[in-house]
Formats: sequence, structure tokens, C-alpha cells
Amino acid sequence: MPIIELPSEHDSTFLKKGEGWVNTKGLADLQVNGFAGVDFNSPGLSPESLQLALEAMLATGVTTCLPTVITESETHLQKCLSALEGARNSSPLAKTMVAGYHLEGPFLSKLPGYSGCH
Repeated sequence: MPIIELPSEHDSTFLKKGEGWVNTKGLADLQVNGFAGVDFNSPGLSPESLQLALEAMLATGVTTCLPTVITESETHLQKCLSALEGARNSSPLAKTMVAGYHLEGPFLSKLPGYSGCH
């Protein structure tokens, strides 16, 4: 049973490629810092803002995404992830579209050097 029923216009996406069209079940954005004026790196991200961004992404054919939190202090990272997860949990659409989070920065390993990802 799906978490949310999407209207039939979102069942698949048609993209223009050369002379023809390509049919796909939806696009995945694996690193998105924000969309439609909404910044996913904001510790004050509201459920309404996340919903607005996701609806705008869905209209472009993106059906799955990984909101990205960029390099910042560990405290800022925790606040952003908390805001994202709180907003995600309050939206059936977000529960469907947000597959996880893309983390940038040096907080992924305690080893010195390039321990983040980009």
C-alpha cells in the first residue's frame, strides 16, 4: 500500500530528447540544496516550505530527492537535519519523495584530511 496516492499525471514523466520523447517513472535529484526559493540548509525550515519545494520539484518531473546540508558547524548540521526530518515527518508527500539526506562536510569521519563528501 503506498504512503500517498499521486495523481495519474505523476505516474510517469515525459522528457524531450532530440526528436522524440523519453518516458520515465520520475527523476531523482541526489544533491539538492533547495528549490523554488526554499533553502534546505536553514535550521528554521518549516513543513510548509518543504512542501512548497517538493511540489515545485514534482512539477518538473523529480519524484525522489536527497535534500543537501552543506559544510557548516556540527551544531548547524544537527539543527538543519532536525528541521528537515521534522518537516518530512509532517508531510505524506515528503515521506514519499525524500529518500534520505545528502551530507557535505568534514563530519563523516574522525580521520584527518578529506573526510567529507562533495
